[in-house]
Amino acid sequence: MKKTVKILIAAVFALGFVSLAKAQSASISANATVISELSVTKGKDLNFGTIVVGQTKSIDAYDNISVSDGPELGSATAGTFTVNAQKGSNVKVSFILPTNLTSSTSNLLPISFNYGDTQVAAVMDDEGNYTEFYPTSDFQINGFNQSVVDPLASSVKFYIGGQVDATGVTAGTYTGTITLSATYN
Repeated sequence: MKKTVKILIAAVFALGFVSLAKAQSASISANATVISELSVTKGKDLNFGTIVVGQTKSIDAYDNISVSDGPELGSATAGTFTVNAQKGSNVKVSFILPTNLTSSTSNLLPISFNYGDTQVAAVMDDEGNYTEFYPTSDFQINGFNQSVVDPLASSVKFYIGGQVDATGVTAGTYTGTITLSATYN
């Protein structure tokens, strides 16, 4: 009898351990949030207009022009870009800026984007609010364009000015390329 009880107790324990050794499982969800593609579009070119040899001409993000010496000739405009991104996202903006504009005969006209206390770039949201910054550094937008005026808006406009120094340069037409890059982060 003792032997039968021992076998019976051993069987109960074995069945108990078997039930503990059963496979267990759990489930998780797989989730993804898809946001709109980020885009950058060209607006107006940065145009210094006409400059006399020997002058330094500056234009800020608001189309304010200053000339170092002599007359202010021709019209000038700040350059513009529009960035479209998912509303509420975080976006980093950076510029690739030339150090010189070049003529067709390879003459150079120095251009700068960080001079004195003038912040030559600005971003405007759809409410008309401006934030100024130096385009020589990255610009971070956290919570991209969370506007109360237009809750569907998903774009901001960037303005960029600069300064050219025609001291000691040869007369001619000079060009260069300014690139704005935007990335989600």
